[in-house]
Amino acid sequence: MIRRTRAALVRLRDEDGGVTLVELLVYLLVLVIVVAAIGSLLISGLTGQRDITAAGNAASESSVVAESLTSSVRTAAQIGSPATVAGVGEMFQTATATFPTVSTVSWSCRAWLVTIDGRILTRVTTPAAVVPAPAGLDAAGLAGWTLLASGVSPAPGASSVFAVTSTRVRITASIAGPADGTPTIVDLSVSRDALPSFATLGANPCV
Repeated sequence: MIRRTRAALVRLRDEDGGVTLVELLVYLLVLVIVVAAIGSLLISGLTGQRDITAAGNAASESSVVAESLTSSVRTAAQIGSPATVAGVGEMFQTATATFPTVSTVSWSCRAWLVTIDGRILTRVTTPAAVVPAPAGLDAAGLAGWTLLASGVSPAPGASSVFAVTSTRVRITASIAGPADGTPTIVDLSVSRDALPSFATLGANPCV
C-alpha cells in the first residue's frame, strides 16, 4: 500500500513539472502581440482625436474672423487702404458705425492686421481714433490687439489674405489654427451696406 501511494506521488510530481521554456516563450510572444495591438489602437485613437480637435480649432477661428469682418465692414462708412507695417505685416482700418438706439450712431475705428508669421489680429478704438500700427510681433508690440486666428496663409491661388477696396473687403485665406491641423479655407467677400441718413461720418477719424 505504501509502495503504491509513493508511486502515485511520483507520477503526480512528474505531471506537475511546471512551465517549460518553450511554453514561457510562447506565452510572452502572445502577450507582446496583444499589448502591441492595444497600443496601436490607443495611438490611432489619440491621433484621430488630435486631428479632430485641430480641425475644430481651425474652423472655429475661421468663423471668428468671418464674423468680425462681416459685423464691422457692413456698417462701415469708410474702408481704408491696406498699409504695410515694416517687420510686422499689413493692416487696414474701417470707420464703423454702431447704433446704440434706432436713431443714434456711435463711431469706432477697427483695424485688422495680418502678420508675417501667419496671424490675424484686430483692434478697436472707441470713440473713433486712428488705430496705431503695432511696434513689433512680441507681446509688448501687439498690446491692445486681439488674436483672431493663427496658422494663416493666402488660400491656394490667392496672392494675399485680404483684398481691400473702398467698398468691399475680401478674405481668401487658409487657416490651420494653433495646432497646424487640416486647414479651413475661407473665401468671403463683405461689402458696405447703405447706412441710415442720420449716420453721417464727416471727416474720417481713422486716417
